Amino acid sequence: MHTHALKAATMTYIDDGVKTWLRGENVELDMWDMTIKDAYGLGCVIALIEENKVGEAFEYAGDLDTAVRDVIPVGVWNWMSLVRQEELA
Repeated sequence: MHTHALKAATMTYIDDGVKTWLRGENVELDMWDMTIKDAYGLGCVIALIEENKVGEAFEYAGDLDTAVRDVIPVGVWNWMSLVRQEELA
């Protein structure tokens, strides 16, 4: 469930990046490169969750840029935070 929501949010982020940076008269390849880098970071969070390393995923996500962290659905953040707190208890 959590990875599904995060995957969907990541795909929306990539799609928005295509629309914003690659279409129209002003193609911005530097910004598109940043979008891909950010999407890779989100993919790493997904991979860690799928490997049942939720605490690590939470820590990794916390190191992402603010705009990218905002892509992560609130429910996923809350769940990762709860799992991390349980790991540290």
